[in-house]
Amino acid sequence: KRLGTPLDYLGEELDLTQAPTTDALLAKAARHAPRPWDEIKAHKRGLIVDPAPQLAEHADPDWTGRFTVMPPDVAGEIRQALSDDSDNDAFPYRLAVRRLRETFNSVGRDLPTTRKRVPFNRAFINPEDLAEIGATTGDEVEIGSAAGRIVAVAEADPTLRRRALSVPHGFGGLPDASSNRGYYEDGVSTNLLLDDTVRETINAMPRMTGIKVSLRLHRPSPQ
Repeated sequence: KRLGTPLDYLGEELDLTQAPTTDALLAKAARHAPRPWDEIKAHKRGLIVDPAPQLAEHADPDWTGRFTVMPPDVAGEIRQALSDDSDNDAFPYRLAVRRLRETFNSVGRDLPTTRKRVPFNRAFINPEDLAEIGATTGDEVEIGSAAGRIVAVAEADPTLRRRALSVPHGFGGLPDASSNRGYYEDGVSTNLLLDDTVRETINAMPRMTGIKVSLRLHRPSPQ
């Protein structure tokens, strides 16, 4: 029979007398896209289209307020970031978080197709920075901060600026957890590099990017 209510967000009803194909579901989800689904699908690496213009309407005649483009707390954080050059000798790199198309945070990480493509998270690093520490793609590197250290497999990424490195979050577990299967099974948690006392003023979220870190080729201790 036809079932529409659970899938109302897809628009018109789906005939579920047989399993819908992935293309059928994606076509319905993209029914309001600026290009037809067949055209979107034909571009394997995605396409850029001209978006519909977004225009602001005139304000109410009696309204005298204005947008605050630089709230005082944001201005204070920017001033602090620009003036904070301490520990630059010990931690000359900056850690940036990175998202992967295969996962959403930690959701989907254990799907068989995801694990086949991304069994663990790598450290993406500018090739010149890798060469400077005597490392190359596939080598293990140690990333340290004032809070802790992690070891990850390096991946050269020329799109990154010098002294910036990027590690996807949402991987790994607690180092002492019995369920921790190791880096090559679960990856490593970038949370081990974070200072949990440093939080954003507006929402109390921990600061997860722009962290000062060091980088060196990992040399395991002899057993």
